[in-house]
Amino acid sequence: MPVSQSTQFLQVQAINALTFHGATGYQQRGGNIAYVYAFPQVEFGVGGLTTKLTLGVGTDRDHNNDYTNVNTLIVRPDCTSVVTSFPGLPSDLSPNDSRISGTPVWTQTFIGLPRLW
Repeated sequence: MPVSQSTQFLQVQAINALTFHGATGYQQRGGNIAYVYAFPQVEFGVGGLTTKLTLGVGTDRDHNNDYTNVNTLIVRPDCTSVVTSFPGLPSDLSPNDSRISGTPVWTQTFIGLPRLW
């Protein structure tokens, strides 16, 4: 079932709010502030099998279009004006950078909720 644009926008707002509050921002060249949040993984076992689940934020165009749990929110220095947000890392970070809050994950498959956008 298709998801309306207004629902998609509310989902993006919720992901960005969690990113803003869950990550520690850092100043980029040009003065903007980037918040990079890797949503937590939850490990659980069923019937002797162990797996991890996390929120799939979307697909990362700079990482083979794999699904990722990473969201980047970039705001102006006033921290109230959003410049952009997107799944994945900003171009100035590598996956093991300490400025990422959480542990980044990329996968080609995503089991669970249907893709919302």
